[in-house]
Amino acid sequence: MRTCHHASLVAVVALAGCSENRTSGPPPATPDSVVTDLTEVTGRPATSDTVKKVPYDEEHAQRQLKRAGLAAGTCNAATGADGIARGPWGKSVVKVTIGRNGHALEVVVAPDLEGTPTGQCVKNAFSGLIFLPYAAPSDAMVEWSLELKEPEKSKPRADDAG
Repeated sequence: MRTCHHASLVAVVALAGCSENRTSGPPPATPDSVVTDLTEVTGRPATSDTVKKVPYDEEHAQRQLKRAGLAAGTCNAATGADGIARGPWGKSVVKVTIGRNGHALEVVVAPDLEGTPTGQCVKNAFSGLIFLPYAAPSDAMVEWSLELKEPEKSKPRADDAG
């Protein structure tokens, strides 16, 4: 009977060890897969050696930032737990640090937006951006201006008036 418990314990340990080896999902990125992806995006042939020489693509970055800016334009209606949009509204600036790996590493909103539902919405709009990877001695930091307009107050309907 003691042997059965020992065998069960070995089977559980063996199964636990197997759970770490996952075979589903995409394989991890390798330098060669990054080269293939970059070639598809840029249309330029690339090799593992030339990936290190790809410059920062400002035009692509501007397109991505514009897309995020449009999404952030809807943040004017972001509400707190009480369901009321309190802003702040007006012109603002977002600073995005773009990593050389192509990911938005940090998003900083203006101090008046910090800690507000509107500010969190703006951060979310810019945080998920993916840029083309590039070679440079340091990460790029860009500023993006946006304007958040105060949402129109909903007008009471005629059937609510009375």
